Amino acid sequence: MGTLQGHPRLLQGLSRRALLHRGLAAGLTVAVCPLARPQVLWGAEAGQPKRGSILRLRGVEPPHFDPHLTFNFKTHTTLSFVYNKLVRYRAGREPGTFLLAPDLAERWEALDETTYVFHLRHGVHWHQKPPVNGRELVAEDIKLTFDRFLTEKANPLRYMLEPVDRIEVVNRYTVQFRLKEPYVWLVDMLANPRMWIIAREAVEQFGDLKKAESAIGTGPFLLERYEPNVKTVFTRHPAYFLQDQRVLPTNPREPRFSIAYSHPDGRNPTTWRRL
Repeated sequence: MGTLQGHPRLLQGLSRRALLHRGLAAGLTVAVCPLARPQVLWGAEAGQPKRGSILRLRGVEPPHFDPHLTFNFKTHTTLSFVYNKLVRYRAGREPGTFLLAPDLAERWEALDETTYVFHLRHGVHWHQKPPVNGRELVAEDIKLTFDRFLTEKANPLRYMLEPVDRIEVVNRYTVQFRLKEPYVWLVDMLANPRMWIIAREAVEQFGDLKKAESAIGTGPFLLERYEPNVKTVFTRHPAYFLQDQRVLPTNPREPRFSIAYSHPDGRNPTTWRRL
């Protein structure tokens, strides 16, 4: 093999020490010079965000829409626009940290090592879609959700709440978890991005919740239309309880976005969302 000759005329006459000094000086020059900043990557220079635009991303086709019958991220990513959890992880956290924040529960407390009480927000409403029709969220919804979670034999996530003995309704806005044994990870498990709260009426009418029509939640967007292998269209939830923290900005005149799915052969390679 030959050796790289570089630029012999430039290197000729330079001692090793001189060469090292020049390399060090060049490194310091690069370190102190400001980096060129691409305008598209620096939000401070982009001004205030505007309502009404299109965001293009790649989409994924969910196998179905029942959160208790799959671990598949494709289903749970889609459902994240529709549902809420009792608690959630705080957005904008430092990497490697998982700070808990209220979601449907405004606060919670441990009465002892095996009793946890969650106090729900008042005035949270389900999507205005039959058969739920926009009624208020109550403690019975929490009990039904986790009773189903714990008794559904095909639930691949059931082990996450195995220490839970039972869920009790204390009053309209208070629910209590009784544990078989101390379980310090309970609240963290409830913040997992697959612990969606579902409605009693949806379970009674649709059963296994695999159909897109059954995805009725309290989240920032309603699932308006699903076209298999094509797209899912969402409409903003006008009664969403966190109006200032909606996942995506929306235009009141065009309050919807859609996720378009890519095909295995490469067709439709992007997802687009109308904001």
